[in-house]
This record gives sequence, C-alpha cells and structure tokens, in this order.
Amino acid sequence: MANPVVLTTVAASGTDARERLRAAHQVRLVEPAQEGTSVEHLPDGVYGFTYSPALAAPLFRQFRYQSFEMHRASGDAFIVGFVSPVDANRLREATDVIDLTLQHDVSGDATVLVGLPYSRIVQHRQYSIRNAPGLSVRIRPA
Repeated sequence: MANPVVLTTVAASGTDARERLRAAHQVRLVEPAQEGTSVEHLPDGVYGFTYSPALAAPLFRQFRYQSFEMHRASGDAFIVGFVSPVDANRLREATDVIDLTLQHDVSGDATVLVGLPYSRIVQHRQYSIRNAPGLSVRIRPA
C-alpha cells in the first residue's frame, strides 16, 4: 500500500504544489488515445482529471473547474486535492481511520495539497461537488 503524500501549505494557487507532486510521482499527462480510460486501467506514470474521483472514473487531459486530479503511480491510484493544515496533521499522525474533506483546489482553509492513495481509502462518498463542500473520504493510517 502506498503512503499518503502531504505537501506543505501553498499560497493562492496550488499550481506549483501540483507540479512538485507530479514530479515526485513521475507522472505525465494522459495521452489523447488514453482519454476516457479509468485510472485503474492505466499504466503507472500518468495523471489526468475527472469529476468523479473513483477507480472506475474516466481520466481526461483538460482540467476543468471542480474536477479532481488523479495519478497512477507506484502501482496505486491517487486522488489529489487540498485539505486544511489541521487535517493534514491528522493525516500525518493518524493511528486509526480518519475522515477528511478533500477539495479539488485551494479553497478557504484547504491549503495543503495531498495525494491520497486508493489502497488506503476505506470509504468515499460521491457527492455532486456543485452541491457539497468537497469530497468526503475515510482513510486508514499508513
């Protein structure tokens, strides 16, 4: 199982933090011929964007407002998003299952970029992002 990746607090934009995480995961943007393929069926080394961050969700090249970035790296799929500094510390120090709300981009106090591996996710709730404040996930500790 992969470990969650927690980066430092970012400023107004998460662009630099995303680039650092992409470099750490050694991923490239999904190829045009791979668009629409689910992250679970893609090889390691790619990333893309989806409105429905689940293993069977299709990945696309174009980032659109309220879409989540996903990576396929180290044999696992990662949901990339932002959490509050308090939640980032909870994630780092977790000894039991914790609940987090993941934002698709920097929003309010959600200023810390994280990469949550699917192998650590116990449950996630698929909400319409338009109608809910982020994606609720339950994640087990490393």
